[in-house]
Amino acid sequence: YKYTCKLFKTEKQNNQWKKLEPLLNIADDSYNYTHPFIIESDTTKHLLFASDRKGTYGKLDLWAVKLNDNWEIVDSIFNLGKNINSIDCPFYDSKNKTLYFSSEWNTNLGGFDIFSSYGKIENLYQPQNLGFPINTNHDEIFFQISYDRTKALFASNRSTNQLNSYEKCCNDIFFIDYELPVDDTIKNLEEQIIVQKKAEDLIPVVLYFNNDEPNPRSWDTTTQYTYTQLYEQYIQKRDEFIKMYSTTLKGEQKLEAESGIDAFFTEEVEKNYFRLIQFFNLLKQLLANGNTITITIKGYASPLNNHAYNLNLSKRRVQSLINLLHHYEDGVNQTAENKGKIIIKREAFGENMVKEGVSDDLQDLRKSVFSPEASRERKIAIIAVKFE
Repeated sequence: YKYTCKLFKTEKQNNQWKKLEPLLNIADDSYNYTHPFIIESDTTKHLLFASDRKGTYGKLDLWAVKLNDNWEIVDSIFNLGKNINSIDCPFYDSKNKTLYFSSEWNTNLGGFDIFSSYGKIENLYQPQNLGFPINTNHDEIFFQISYDRTKALFASNRSTNQLNSYEKCCNDIFFIDYELPVDDTIKNLEEQIIVQKKAEDLIPVVLYFNNDEPNPRSWDTTTQYTYTQLYEQYIQKRDEFIKMYSTTLKGEQKLEAESGIDAFFTEEVEKNYFRLIQFFNLLKQLLANGNTITITIKGYASPLNNHAYNLNLSKRRVQSLINLLHHYEDGVNQTAENKGKIIIKREAFGENMVKEGVSDDLQDLRKSVFSPEASRERKIAIIAVKFE
C-alpha cells in the first residue's frame, strides 16, 4: 500500500488541542514529509524534516527551512547537501552544533547506522559514523540526547538476551552514557575551519617564470628544479628586464616602461611567492590535524613555440611547484603525500589560454619576452584546494 506522510502543527488551549494545520504549505502532495525537528538558537529557528521531494539525492533526504518567531516559513526550503543524503531521523544538538542522523548509504556497519555531522545547519561537514557499541550490523535510528545530557538514547532492532535470534522485526529503546564533547575538541575543530578558510582565501596563487624555464630548449615533461630555485633566479633578472623593455624608449615612455616592469616583479612575482609560502604553512597545519588535501594546479606558457613544446614546458613548470611541495620544510608534505594525504591534480594547457595580442615574434624580444604582457603568460596557478 502506497502512502504519503505529511507534517502538521497544533497548539493546546484550555487543555484542548486546536485543529491541525499543515506545517508546510506544499502544492504537490505526492511526496512524503516526515520526522520533523525544530532547531532553535538565540537568533534563528529552523524546521528540519525528511522528505523524498523532488531534488533528493537518494531516498529520504534531510531538508530544512527557516522560520520566524511565529513559526511561519520565511525562506526557501533547502537540501542539506550531498554529504548528508538519503538519511532519516534527525536530531540537532544546538549546544554543540552537531547533527545526528541515521543512514544506510554512508559507510556503515550494516543496515541503518547513526552518524554525526558538525556545523551550522546551512553548512555541515563530512559525516562521522558513531561506531560500536552504538552501531551494529542491525538498524540504529532515532538518536536523542537526554535532557540532562548524561545519556544518549536510540532505537535498534538488534538481538538482546530477552529476544530470540530470529526476533528482529521490531525496535527496542537503548541508552548509553553520553560523553560530552571536550571543549578543546570543538575549539580545535573551529580553529581548523578558520585555517582552511585562510588557505582558501589565498587561492588563486599565481607563480611566474623566466622565458623557457625550467630546462630551456628541452622536450622534457619533468624537472628537478623547485619553484623556489627558479623564483630566485628570475628575481635576479629584474634589472635586465627593465633595461631590455625600456632600451628603445625615451622620456616619459621610458620611465613608464621601467615602472611597469618593476611593478610586475614587486606586485605580482614577489607577492605571489610570499602567498605561496603562507599557503604551504597553512597546509602544514592542516596535515598535522589529519586533513586530506586536494590541490589543483594549472600550467600556462607564452606563445613563443609550438603547441606541443609549450604543453611540455607548462608540465615542467607544474612539476617545479610539486618538487617544492615535496621538499618544503624537510619534506613534511612529501611524507604526507606518500600516505595519501595530499592529492595533486594537474591541468597543463600550454599556450592555449594566452590572452589575445601577446606577441609571439622572435624578432621582437622586447615584446615577446621582456614585456609585462608576455611575462604574465609564463605562469602556473594553484586554482583550487579542497579539504576532507
